[in-house]
Amino acid sequence: MSRQVISKNEYIQIKNANIKPQIKQDNYLQRLFKYIPSEIILLFITCEKILLSQSDITIGIYWFISIFCFVATPFYLFFVAKVKKISQLVISTLSFAVWVFAIGGPFSFLRWYKPLYGAITLPLFTFIVSFFG
Repeated sequence: MSRQVISKNEYIQIKNANIKPQIKQDNYLQRLFKYIPSEIILLFITCEKILLSQSDITIGIYWFISIFCFVATPFYLFFVAKVKKISQLVISTLSFAVWVFAIGGPFSFLRWYKPLYGAITLPLFTFIVSFFG
């Protein structure tokens, strides 16, 4: 299965071009799965667990890991997962940021952050993003 989202319009274009479609339009769950950069989230969580196991962590390292993973997301998806749609790269990169915000990450060290914000942001983002593609 390709990692790139197949929209209804793309499927119709292929079908109307008299090409026997080898692909099908992605449904809600397929789009949702493809928008979540699970490999990058796993990388972040692994680094986070290693970092938090140390007794003397600095917030700077925590932010560095978060920003590194955020910046790496579109590059990984483009070069490794072969995703070519700019809209999907943007949505997936935002998805990573929302996931980090939802689990707390370095945001949990900010005075204004409350876990409730992440708990609400993640399902709202997940619901809204499924309409794209």
